[in-house]
Amino acid sequence: LLQGEGSFELESAGNDVQVLAGDTLGSIAYRDANGLSVGTVDSVTGSTSGVTTADSNLTVCLVTGDLLVVEDLSAGSATIRLQTLGGSILGTGRVTSNALGLRAAGAADSSISLTSPANDVNILAATSSGLIHFADSDGFSVGSVAALGCFNPGVVGISALELCVETGDLVLAESISVSGTVRLTAETGSVVQTASGSITSLDLVVWAQNGIVLTAALNEVSGSFAAYSATGDILFHSQESFLVGAISGGDCLPEVIGVTAGAGNIALSSGGLLNIGDGAGQDIRAVGNTVILRAAGIIENSGSIIEASQLGLEGTGNFSLTEANQVGTLAASL
Repeated sequence: LLQGEGSFELESAGNDVQVLAGDTLGSIAYRDANGLSVGTVDSVTGSTSGVTTADSNLTVCLVTGDLLVVEDLSAGSATIRLQTLGGSILGTGRVTSNALGLRAAGAADSSISLTSPANDVNILAATSSGLIHFADSDGFSVGSVAALGCFNPGVVGISALELCVETGDLVLAESISVSGTVRLTAETGSVVQTASGSITSLDLVVWAQNGIVLTAALNEVSGSFAAYSATGDILFHSQESFLVGAISGGDCLPEVIGVTAGAGNIALSSGGLLNIGDGAGQDIRAVGNTVILRAAGIIENSGSIIEASQLGLEGTGNFSLTEANQVGTLAASL
């Protein structure tokens, strides 16, 4: 139990406790030899749950083992850094800070899962050898967190993930790079990126209430792309060839099939070949609105269609769109 007004620097790799709790005015830096829970600790004056600093940095590092966030972590306007070099970072406790840096490494199945819908951070940077699942109560940016003490090196962007934002926008300001699937959800807002927020992955699935704009960076999605927006446009570019397909859901989004804009336009751009569907009926739908497709050739596979008021085609190569499409006006520049 850590309590007091000053800073607490306890970074010996030999520290070994099972439960950590604290309430301080200054910063906390704690390092432990193995598994640790952020929980509740009793004292003669009562009990303390979780770890709180008064707008000061909070760092917890493990040499090995799982870091379990059972109770809340709060650093106000400062930065929280969590690291394990031989396990996972897991929990349903609330995490509140301006910036959050996460590292889970050292094992093939190391992962990060902080699933409280009450989490509230402005900047997230995370790296893991396994999956990353982070939920947040309002909008945040994928950014960077600098090294500090035992949290070294710093972390830039996201290495593998499912990101879920309950309220507000999800802004990718730093890169995401994974070998598998990226899942992005903004339940009440938009999913957007800056020029430095590129996505490199095999598959990408995006669900947003108010729109998806992923055209500002040099994305490299080479497998399947699926997206749904309830009220806004869907704009996506990949430098690689990709397939409009179906991608299974995660913890906070359902399976998404094809690309559908409920009340907006769709613009998809590929630096290579654009395949529509894999023969199982994945469509591109913008009913009453416009679909624009740019690619070095398009193949529309059996069972998939385009439904839109207007369809614009741009690019090079052959464009084969021979299924039962439902389009009012067609324009092409090839």
